Amino acid sequence: MPIIRKIQVYLLLLFFSLSGVLPSQIVFAEQSQNGV
Repeated sequence: MPIIRKIQVYLLLLFFSLSGVLPSQIVFAEQSQNGV
């Protein structure tokens, strides 16, 4: 069971990291397109 708990925590951290990184990349892409 502890292994499953670690996997759940890892997935949560991965999800939050992606949810924080993707929006910033999208904004950067939009800014670069507007600049061009």
